[in-house]
Amino acid sequence: MISLRSARAAWARLAERGEVLRRILHVLPAKLERGDLAGLDESVASDAATHGLLVHIAAATAPAALDPSVASLVASTRRQLGFQAQRVKRSWDLALAALQAAGIDCLPLKGRGLALRLYGDPAQRFCADVELFVRPESLGFALEVLAGAGFRKPDWISLDYYRQAQHHILLTGPAGSAPVELHFALLSGLGRRLDSAEIFARARLSQVGGSTLLTMTPEDELVYLAAHAAVHGFTPLSFLYDLKVLATTPIDLELALARSRSARVFAAVSMALSVAEHWFGLDWAQRWPAERHLSARCAGPLFADPLILSAAHSRHKRLSWPSGFLLTDDLGDAASRLGHNAARVAKRRARRHLGSWVPSSWGD
Repeated sequence: MISLRSARAAWARLAERGEVLRRILHVLPAKLERGDLAGLDESVASDAATHGLLVHIAAATAPAALDPSVASLVASTRRQLGFQAQRVKRSWDLALAALQAAGIDCLPLKGRGLALRLYGDPAQRFCADVELFVRPESLGFALEVLAGAGFRKPDWISLDYYRQAQHHILLTGPAGSAPVELHFALLSGLGRRLDSAEIFARARLSQVGGSTLLTMTPEDELVYLAAHAAVHGFTPLSFLYDLKVLATTPIDLELALARSRSARVFAAVSMALSVAEHWFGLDWAQRWPAERHLSARCAGPLFADPLILSAAHSRHKRLSWPSGFLLTDDLGDAASRLGHNAARVAKRRARRHLGSWVPSSWGD
């Protein structure tokens, strides 16, 4: 069993590493000098790699300035990212070609599309899959079209279940390609969904990697990326680095504010901008209204540096319960969802320990 003293020491070490990493991240994407890299040892570099940030640090640093152990980790990370980028490209090309040929509107989300538009090099941003957003009413047709291109959804799960309980469907791709996440709703994790019709109505045609694709307006993208990062407990931190890169494009913050209020994700967006300011020096939070959501301010301790750096929110899902409660504009909805989650866990445990004494559906 871990003693209190050991836990405190581990917390202190994480806090120290977080301080070193934050100092470096505040400089990015500008060039890093040797003085900026003080304290960048293998452990801090490993943290940066875990959060998808090491390649950005390396890109801003002269190779000779890196410690040999860090340089070795950079080389390994770049090889992994390059390999994954090729798998993602195969799925991206296949899926988009199929959907466009069928006349189905789709919006690329995060990932490769964002990397092509804002990073220049897709291998600079880790992508586990290709995320595409289609109109809810186009979901069935889109699944048929993608099935013809070699992408498959789990056969044992009904489409009705996805529509009621999920916001995307994970499709496995052909051999050598990455999965596709086919989204038909956004942000169900906060108990709210952004208005799909409005987002598509405002979308504009943009050049993305040599193709003409629909993309969100910068204001919609800000709201979506910030709220999405909050849903995932700001893990990995690369979700917030996306915001810092997005800040280099013209954005109407007042309009984004209005849309976050309208979508009732203002608390989540406020918290995301505050955490991005802390880790990356993004000054949007300073220009955000002074009356930032009270519950978001209360959620601050749940996103302390050691918790984010250790990816505690992704490893311990129960942490998302209180943070989700505090990052929801409508606390009544949040309380209802919190109760639902608690009841679901209780039923699963009862099913595990009591077996046939309780309904089989309690194990779902």
